[in-house]
Amino acid sequence: MTRFTMKRPWRACLAAGTILAGSAAPLAAQAQLGQTGAGATWTTERGDLQGTGYSTLSEINSSNVHNLVEEFAVPTNAFRNHEGAPLVVNNRMYFVTPFATANSPEQSELLYALDLTHKGKVLWVYNPNANPGARAQACCDVDNRGPAYVSQADGAPNADGLIVFNTLDGYMVGVDAVTGTQVWKTQLTSISIGATLTGSPIVADGVAMVGNSGAEDGVRGQEWGVNVTTGAIVWAAYNTGPDSDVGIGPWTHNFYAKDRGKDLGVTSWNGGNWWQQGGATSWGYHTYDPVNDLWITGTGNADPWLSVTRGGIGAAKWAASIIARKPRTGQVAWVTQLTPNDNYDFDSIAEAMVADITFKGQPRHVLIHTDKNGYTFTLDAATGEILVAGDTTVALNGGSSYINWAQGYDLKTGKPINQTNVITKYGPNGAVPVNCPSPGGVKDPEPDSFSYLTGLAYIPAHNGCISLMGLGANWIVGVPFTGFTTGRHPGGAPITWVNPGSPGGLIAWNPARGTPVWTVLEPYPLWGGVLSTAGNLVVYGTLSNGTDAAQNPTVKILNSHTGKLLWSTALECNTVGSPMTFIGADGHQRIAIFTGTGSTGNAGTGQCPFIQQYNPVGKPPGRETATTTTWLGQQLKVPATAVSNTATSGYLHVFKLP
Repeated sequence: MTRFTMKRPWRACLAAGTILAGSAAPLAAQAQLGQTGAGATWTTERGDLQGTGYSTLSEINSSNVHNLVEEFAVPTNAFRNHEGAPLVVNNRMYFVTPFATANSPEQSELLYALDLTHKGKVLWVYNPNANPGARAQACCDVDNRGPAYVSQADGAPNADGLIVFNTLDGYMVGVDAVTGTQVWKTQLTSISIGATLTGSPIVADGVAMVGNSGAEDGVRGQEWGVNVTTGAIVWAAYNTGPDSDVGIGPWTHNFYAKDRGKDLGVTSWNGGNWWQQGGATSWGYHTYDPVNDLWITGTGNADPWLSVTRGGIGAAKWAASIIARKPRTGQVAWVTQLTPNDNYDFDSIAEAMVADITFKGQPRHVLIHTDKNGYTFTLDAATGEILVAGDTTVALNGGSSYINWAQGYDLKTGKPINQTNVITKYGPNGAVPVNCPSPGGVKDPEPDSFSYLTGLAYIPAHNGCISLMGLGANWIVGVPFTGFTTGRHPGGAPITWVNPGSPGGLIAWNPARGTPVWTVLEPYPLWGGVLSTAGNLVVYGTLSNGTDAAQNPTVKILNSHTGKLLWSTALECNTVGSPMTFIGADGHQRIAIFTGTGSTGNAGTGQCPFIQQYNPVGKPPGRETATTTTWLGQQLKVPATAVSNTATSGYLHVFKLP
């Protein structure tokens, strides 16, 4: 395997960190550059490099949002999960479809450019011609979490700027934003080893950064930095293994003693070689801290899943961790592991939002991260110190926690308190307790939002527990390597699904205190991202398409201070997308969101146009119960008759004031 590599930086730093170093105060304004005035842009999946999903636009606000109407909708001609959000630059909108398409399954993720001066008229479509075999290697669905825009000032080699995105078969592509022609295409990994790319790139210091997917196939987590001018790989680093592979060196300063020591990415795996296929992939949304010039990424679960399969209890570093790297070199500035000895598929891949808050009466530059393991963390952005570890599950369960793998965090040591190895026996007949949260976590890749208007984070959450059982695991390239099965209790009792509280909900969270402020409970888990705005709004989508119950609309807009419902609508299909907002060609604000779901076990609702909601009892046509309830098993209502929509694909919906 290729070891940690770094090539000489090729040009001077152009990052916002040069402007902001040493001064956190202007971060909110700097993060939103281009989001005010006519032609306001949305150039990353989360609107800014800090990942806040917050917009300073306020024309659509809590006093007039009830008048919102749909301006236009564009079919994507694609099945499967439409994750992420479109981009908007210079009156053009850009988005990437999931791999499988309705009219030609051989077509890969397609990059669309729309003309916003003509209600979303398609200008061009770029096809990267990805290898169709990539679909078989994808763990959970053929997702693409979206592109990023790069201006010439930030390193694009052309005056038009680039749209940069990743393909499922392991490539990063740079496409001319005006003409749709390919400028460069670079292979980062290969499906031949079971690896795919589903994450969205983020660009800082002239480097586009992304991590791989495929932990469930025994893929070793890896990250890359790519020169956006030439497409050349500048650096590559692993997330497990010796320090030289990971990018840890004398420049690394970890806050906690538990994360200090030589080659912990090897020795913490019980002295064996499990780290070589150890997972810790970084397939979610990444962020950039311009104050400290750091790329912030979360790593996924250890693999195989259960420590008994990995030879016993061991921290398994650097799985389930937050890593801060220098964009131009890939060197690790600090790393904090959140779930040592991961038994539970507790990925830390969710975004770590970069924000300025008031903490204990003082301004503090922080990261806000909701983890699968049930806790929402507030960390010092410069050091990785855990300032707050709040129990997120209480918001969905009437104030009671259902976390059973730990009893909180010791902030002095950074360790979980009374961590329990809940997998008590190895083999198919062992007594297996119920794990809470389930491997779906209290949140997965669907991104939070942080509002500078309210100072609150907004968390799209889900609820559930499941029993797991360890199995032996033999590594074969490109073959599932999780080493588990869903458990059955002694005596042949059926699998245990536990559904405490509500199946899901939107949580308004105080990151300084680590407590919920208000919660809107939902009949389904939330698997899409959140938008918050200076108009006192918070926007999110649901797994309902409105046909299962009139009170379950697809898109909701709430008052960001109180959680009061201000506007909602039912659409032709449910959503796992993230809403965004922009200024149209006429100078007025819009809100946009995707619809379209696939067959992933997490979202588990089937494909448009034949949407089937979770069914824990029967078997809807073409959908096995065990698949639709994977990880969560919510006891949810099912329509009396099969739901058949008129939609032929996913859609992009755009709304405006009349």
